[in-house]
Amino acid sequence: MTAQRRRYTAKERAKAAGIAAVEGLTVASEKTGIPLTTIDYWMDRPEFVALRTKTRDQVADQMW
Repeated sequence: MTAQRRRYTAKERAKAAGIAAVEGLTVASEKTGIPLTTIDYWMDRPEFVALRTKTRDQVADQMW
């Protein structure tokens, strides 16, 4: 029996990446229930480059 892969929506990925950019990977994982390794992988993806290059305050303002 193989484990099923969980699919996350773009909104879920963006939320987790935003939290990770502001508060760190561990907090993002705890708040979203998404594995830390998955969020870490996403943070290296091109669509999240903008989050990494912005300041934490800018990202926080956009999230809330």
